[in-house]
Amino acid sequence: EDKHGEARDVFETMLDQEETRVLGLRGLYLEAQTSEDGLTARQYADKAHELAPKMAWAGKAEQDFASSAGEWQAALETLASNKANRLVSKEDANRQRAVLLTANAMSIELSDPKIARKQALEATKLAPTLVPAAATASRVMVRLGEVRQASK
Repeated sequence: EDKHGEARDVFETMLDQEETRVLGLRGLYLEAQTSEDGLTARQYADKAHELAPKMAWAGKAEQDFASSAGEWQAALETLASNKANRLVSKEDANRQRAVLLTANAMSIELSDPKIARKQALEATKLAPTLVPAAATASRVMVRLGEVRQASK
């Protein structure tokens, strides 16, 4: 624990200098992860992504935290930022977008079936082999009375 405290002190000192700030945040993020303090780790990742959106670790961490929390819109926005900053390939970004759209569609299919249908259909176009996207689209279309389209 003593070594971790010393490391945290060094990383916190790094926050005072612009040229070492993101590196200090990375160190604090890793220390929080080691301590299993997810909330603090997320705060460090969010701050690092805000300061340096081209830092792969921060973008991935931010997207992972949002996804784990079921914050699908935030995860989609972070994915778009990661793609724009070339932190993820177009192919991987499309697959990840399809997964996130499907997850969101599943979470809103009862409360907002029209948006759920739109998102699930977009997901099936992005990743035709993603079975949950097709299943969600079909389920929502049946619920909306679009039985003919659902069978396609």
